[in-house]
Amino acid sequence: MPLDWINQANTDGPVISKILKQIEIPIISKAIQEKKTNQAVSDALTRGIRLVRGRLIDEANREFRFAVENLPELVNEEIRPVFQEFFQKEDWERALVLGLVLLKVQNNDFRLANDLGNCARRLQKYKQANNLYRH
Repeated sequence: MPLDWINQANTDGPVISKILKQIEIPIISKAIQEKKTNQAVSDALTRGIRLVRGRLIDEANREFRFAVENLPELVNEEIRPVFQEFFQKEDWERALVLGLVLLKVQNNDFRLANDLGNCARRLQKYKQANNLYRH
């Protein structure tokens, strides 16, 4: 009778290893996919910031939209310092573009909305400024 238990354990071994492999493969492939997504979002943000510096706003917004849809946490980390740089340099147009992307990610940031309203007002976009102040 003890031999039956040993034989059964030997037959269960490959089954357990198959189950473990089935569990590990999706976890590994998910990790690889997340790494690729992180890299793609990081590349999109870098291209978007470069396009904003070159005043190619529409193309930059396409890159930022991709980043916001896929990884909004990284958007805040990457764009916030660049936004603050433009805001301090009083480059209102570029600050407004980047700030609107940040506002999509952080919808409840009222200080950011107020700063964006100030940018829009200085660009003489009074209707947009009023809407941002009401945000």
